[in-house]
Amino acid sequence: MRKFTVSLSALALSAGMAHAGGMTVPQEPTVMAPAPMMQTYDWTGGYVGLGLTYGRASHSADATAPDVGGFPVNDFWPNGSGWGIGGLGGYNWHDGNLVYGVEGHVSAHRMRGDANVGGVDIETDIRSMASIRGRLGVAQDRTLFFMTAGPAIANVRHNAVGVDSESNTVTGFVIGAGIEHAMAGGWNLRGDLEHHRFRSKDFNTVAPGTFPNVRTRANLARISAVYRF
Repeated sequence: MRKFTVSLSALALSAGMAHAGGMTVPQEPTVMAPAPMMQTYDWTGGYVGLGLTYGRASHSADATAPDVGGFPVNDFWPNGSGWGIGGLGGYNWHDGNLVYGVEGHVSAHRMRGDANVGGVDIETDIRSMASIRGRLGVAQDRTLFFMTAGPAIANVRHNAVGVDSESNTVTGFVIGAGIEHAMAGGWNLRGDLEHHRFRSKDFNTVAPGTFPNVRTRANLARISAVYRF
């Protein structure tokens, strides 16, 4: 009995010494979830910009129209390409990670095509374009991915050199997509890809009714420097 009491006392003393020595039961490590990315850049506000464009234009007349001088009417409408310069301005609203707004564009171009048909030099040219667009995008802090769409107009010139020329304003729409990045000092760098599609228009360059229902299309790449205020 005495031995049992001594053993029990020794066990109790050992447990007390272990507790006094600070021995603790190991705990499972706590894993912290990563904090969500915070939007620190506010896209709300107005802006203006200046851009450089490169575009390619296509023209097609009503293929059922009579030939002109023995040549199909579309031989008189060469496709064109060329550079342009233009300005833009607009206003954004920022809600969460969505950015929406409205903007206007105006630009001057030389999207010129040329061909020789039956000894006559033919030129086509888109000389200017303008549009009003809505814009909707998703912001990733200082980078914005966006789409645009809206009504558009353009001035198209058809020239049969030494015979006659005619310019017409055509109406249609534009759709586009792009990316914009906010830099220092209120300046942004922006890139757009755009598709312009215009309604048919009659051209009477050589004689009345010569080129009915001419359809004009244009694709543009645009890079712009934008200042936000």
